[in-house]
Amino acid sequence: MEYVHTGAWAKKAIKEAKLYGDVKIIASSEDQKFTYIPKNVVFSQNVAFAHITGNETIGGIEWQEWPKVPSEVPLVCDMSSNFMDKVIDVKKFVSSMPVHRKILVLQGHGGYRPRGSY
Repeated sequence: MEYVHTGAWAKKAIKEAKLYGDVKIIASSEDQKFTYIPKNVVFSQNVAFAHITGNETIGGIEWQEWPKVPSEVPLVCDMSSNFMDKVIDVKKFVSSMPVHRKILVLQGHGGYRPRGSY
């Protein structure tokens, strides 16, 4: 598993992924307090998947162009902050993780309430 570390949400994803196996951080913007998206990101050809966080809302940075990945490497993207943000060609990803219910349902106005919101 290879990850690009771009801020708070990527950090949480990396922490969770470490519960399941080895994680390699191949690029990071931590050196400048997560104020940019790393350029020239290169994923290996023999990894289970490549992971990015599409929009780091806490730091205010967002991928403007998706990174290239080798054809045999699945690209996974946390898109929970990209939902309905712009047109996205989802064919570039094997998985995207938008949290639709969290965004679309107002608390107290539907069946869904995020944990800890009571």
